[in-house]
Order: sequence, then structure tokens, then C-alpha cells
Amino acid sequence: MKLTVNANTNEEREPIEAGVYTASIVGIYDLGTQSQVWEGKPKESHQIVFLFELDTQQIVSKTYTASLHEKASLRKDLQAFTGGTFEDGQTVDIFDFIGLSGQVNITKKKSGDKEYSKIESLMPLRKGQKGYEAKNELLTYSIEENKKNIPACPEWIKKKIEESPEFKALK
Repeated sequence: MKLTVNANTNEEREPIEAGVYTASIVGIYDLGTQSQVWEGKPKESHQIVFLFELDTQQIVSKTYTASLHEKASLRKDLQAFTGGTFEDGQTVDIFDFIGLSGQVNITKKKSGDKEYSKIESLMPLRKGQKGYEAKNELLTYSIEENKKNIPACPEWIKKKIEESPEFKALK
């Protein structure tokens, strides 16, 4: 089964209803170095994006700085999702998390006149709760390993990857 995406980036999607869903990680993509504004100042950081398939078969994403520092959102979310912990200085293959199940808490946010869904928090499965078996293909992408062979993904992810200096430097 493939990860179904639509190339029409102007298409409006209905926000996902707020609530807690069982989900599986179906995509992990290396975005390379991305520019952003943090606390009013420009900043560059290596980013990755996780795609979660909810038990409703809807896909939601969350972008992280590629860091497992004790204050990093990625570390906090992965620990919450898996119920595990990381040791300071531990090195982790981030792709080892592909296919794992947990719970995703979705909230609705407003930006101007648009409403969108946001991953508010991640949680492990409840004791005895069955994990969610994703219907979509599990996909990972690393600029270093996959070079210019970007697998199926939403257009906005592909665009971010292609705009990174690491991708532009590929021959």
C-alpha cells in the first residue's frame, strides 16, 4: 500500500476533529537545514518531520529540530509516545521509530480565518491497548542516504527538502 498524497497544494482540507487517536508513525523525512524565526530572531536548524496515520486513516505531521537534547521537543515527544527514555549523550537511529504505535492528542487552532489541526501531545498506548496497524506504506528519507530519490510525500515536504542546502549540494 502507498502513502496517498495530492499534488494540489491549494486544496482545502477539513481539520481533523479534536481528540485522542491511536496512531502509527508512517513517515520520517530528513528536511535538512531549514531557516526559521525563533523568539524574533532568524535561526537555522536541521529538521525532520514525522507523519502519523491516525486510526481514522487521516495523516497528521509534526516537524522537529533533529535533536535529542533534554529540552528538545523531539526527545520529549518520542519518550511520551513510546513510554521509554533516552540517556544523555545517547545516539539513536531515528528511523527505528517507523511503524511504532501510540496515541496522538489533536487540538484545533485558528490562524486568521483558517482553522487547522495540531498535534498537541503524544502518549504511549494504554496498558493492554492494541497498537494501530497503518494502512499506508512506511516511508523514510535521509538526504545523505537517499540523495535525490525522495519517496512519496506531501508536496510541502518535498519542497522543504529541495530547498535545503544539503539537497542543493547533491550532484
